Amino acid sequence: MIGRILRGILAFFIGMATLGGILMWDDEFAMRPLTIALLLLTSWLIYRIIKPKKKGAHQKSATATLVTSEKPHIEAGVAKEALNEKIRTQASISVEPSQNNTLATVDSESSLVHIEIIPDCAIPQETLDLLWFKNGLLKNYSDQPDFRSPMLSVDLGRSEPSLIDLNLPVASNNAMTPPPGYYPSYAKLTPQQRYIYLTWLKDITSPADLGYIYLFYYGLERHLILGKFEEAFHMIQTLLRHHPKIGAYAHGALLIAIFVQKRVDYFNLLDLDKLPPDERLFTASMMNKELSSTNIIDAHTKFSFNNRRYISGHRELFKETLEEIMIERYGTSKFQVLESDFSSITETITIPLANYSLDQRFLNIPNIATSQRVSIEINSLLVDSHEKVKVKLREIRKATNA
Repeated sequence: MIGRILRGILAFFIGMATLGGILMWDDEFAMRPLTIALLLLTSWLIYRIIKPKKKGAHQKSATATLVTSEKPHIEAGVAKEALNEKIRTQASISVEPSQNNTLATVDSESSLVHIEIIPDCAIPQETLDLLWFKNGLLKNYSDQPDFRSPMLSVDLGRSEPSLIDLNLPVASNNAMTPPPGYYPSYAKLTPQQRYIYLTWLKDITSPADLGYIYLFYYGLERHLILGKFEEAFHMIQTLLRHHPKIGAYAHGALLIAIFVQKRVDYFNLLDLDKLPPDERLFTASMMNKELSSTNIIDAHTKFSFNNRRYISGHRELFKETLEEIMIERYGTSKFQVLESDFSSITETITIPLANYSLDQRFLNIPNIATSQRVSIEINSLLVDSHEKVKVKLREIRKATNA
């Protein structure tokens, strides 16, 4: 504003000087009615000449373009869910170290959403849909009420660690940038670390420091509970294939989500071999209402059977013998779990989530190994299998020495 006033005063005096020159040439001119009009016109023309030009779009240091198939519908600066589904990213940005990258504007004529955040990458739509944004056109996060279910209690009001704040700076990476460390959050990353993280998001199957992988994974866990369950479930399975180290939490999280969301149709998608023995027993008993010889052998200590001699040294023979005994007793090579077995369970198994913003983020599931009938009968099966394997091995040795 001050600049405009100063330019106006300067233009006025230049106009006065110009008019003074004319008066010196023709003093009768001052008596004419057009004097004032000429003065004002001269001042306006001079003001327009000395007015500075606005910077063009090409002078911006950082822009990213998300292209939509039609004009986006925006309300109060927040995109509707429909916009998230239609946006496909074709983003390219050069980020300067001092640049504070924030949300820009929507071009209603070209239907382009300009966002100053994503460095030199095109984040795939399936990944973009599972990110949490604090602000901007893609905002999809707000303080959530507590989540309660008969099996899970989660406080969702704390800040999501993977939450992307478009107002935080992003700076070009260099070789000296340290990894984020334990319990990362987007807000606590350095500008250089945010650059690495956002760049990695264009291909989440590529190698990365475990801190960045967990940062993305935190947001997926939140989606499992209250967001896009199916998309997050499949994305976590993709992460597990390429970054198996997250399996310490991820396999259990998928199991939790199936129960919380009551999606038993997803049981068959679980990799049971990757679950801990307790969780594997429970899942098998819930899915198939039966336990295989492998389930029983892997969890033998849960049934108070601690003699590992033949299980470790002759596993296949032990497995074969166990199945023989079950066929003799039950007519099938698998142990049947009854509905009544769940009513006599005395202990539970606690499965945690990794996302530390989810307080009391634990699911307690029944420990089927503590069911009275199951515990007694399987212990008997294991003891008898052990003794029968001992006899078989003695006979094998005799036949060999004969």
